[in-house]
Amino acid sequence: MSFEKYSEVLKIRNLKLVFIVILLTSWFLNAQTDDITTLNANSYKAIKTFTPPSDKFISIKLQTYKGLLRFGEQDNYYKLPDGSYVNHKSKTAYEQADKKNWEIALGRHALLELLRFKYMSPIYEDMDKTLLTKRSNSMYQKEKNSFTAQSNLLRLASAVTSAKDMPRFFCNPKAKDCTYDPGRDLYFHRNVGSGEYWGGQGASEFKQLGAFTSYVNENFEELQEWKTNFFPNDVEEGYFVIGAHLGIYDFENKGYWIRSQTFRNNGKLFRFMDLQAANSNERKLVHPQGVEILYKISPEEAEKHTEETKNLFLVFKVKVQIKGMEYNNENVHATYSLQSPIIELYKDDSLTHKFGEISIETMTTK
Repeated sequence: MSFEKYSEVLKIRNLKLVFIVILLTSWFLNAQTDDITTLNANSYKAIKTFTPPSDKFISIKLQTYKGLLRFGEQDNYYKLPDGSYVNHKSKTAYEQADKKNWEIALGRHALLELLRFKYMSPIYEDMDKTLLTKRSNSMYQKEKNSFTAQSNLLRLASAVTSAKDMPRFFCNPKAKDCTYDPGRDLYFHRNVGSGEYWGGQGASEFKQLGAFTSYVNENFEELQEWKTNFFPNDVEEGYFVIGAHLGIYDFENKGYWIRSQTFRNNGKLFRFMDLQAANSNERKLVHPQGVEILYKISPEEAEKHTEETKNLFLVFKVKVQIKGMEYNNENVHATYSLQSPIIELYKDDSLTHKFGEISIETMTTK
């Protein structure tokens, strides 16, 4: 092959390579744009924001459904309504989903700590605000209450304090343990539920006490006011979402049996079994041995969903009531009652693709 001929072949190959690169780049950018468009058009709007009393605290963002708070199973922003996942190569879309998941996780954790703060008020009356209470085997009840309240306040402060104020109370310059950079995104500065130490890890007793008393003097009253915004009158209406598996089709009864004992529940505030049943049908839902509920659907319709639908998300409209703290002062004692006899069934955790409905009043169980 002559040199000229060889050069011509190389040019053609290079042109083909450039064309392929352009096609792949275009596909990647379009995929990224489609992911972002799908995310923005659906899940990101269903959020309620609780504005803090000042910029010393984070905003609390919680998921909603039909304008009310969503409890139980949450919408996973990495997962798109069609069942696919956000492409991690689509950097903008993936980071956006990651940030939203982070915000909601931080918000749910902050809500729980604020509710503990609210319903531990009697114990906080005994909290020493000038000295840190040390645990011992010979504590009087007032000292026990002070220790419990101070421990709870530390968890609360770790959960709700803004990134710009975290270094003042939870960083020890000598230990070089400070990862709170106010210049970064405010929702990427801590792990959800991570334990902190007054003054930072390894701080002296003087620095610990200084951080504690400063926090109490500067923030305690604002936190007292903020807590009243959550669960006014100790109740809140919302929707409880439960994940369930769709079993094998029952040709004899013409439907799918949905088993309550396999309900997945990652609810942080209350469990599915905490239902305060108002009638015999509702009591069946929380029977200790579980119950199977028939979702009636024709074989023809069921066949359309056989391959694509294996998991369902059941939605109950509920009224949550908080009755105080549990005996160990660790968890809030909450129960709920049903506000509608209709159970909505969805194929996706974004609750956009409806599968059907079941009426508790007429449901078939076994």
